[in-house]
Amino acid sequence: MNISDINNFINVINYILKCFAHAVAQAADVSVAVTRIYHWRNEVFRRHVAQAKRIFY
Repeated sequence: MNISDINNFINVINYILKCFAHAVAQAADVSVAVTRIYHWRNEVFRRHVAQAKRIFY
């Protein structure tokens, strides 16, 4: 194994780590988006229930 082989190996490992970090970041973005949608839906539902209570009670 010479220096070139070692450098190529390191480059491959770095590329794999970058891909993994990118996938984790995307998963985190999706998780944040899903959480925001969930909270928004709950807020809309809460407002709808509050409005229905004012109308029917």
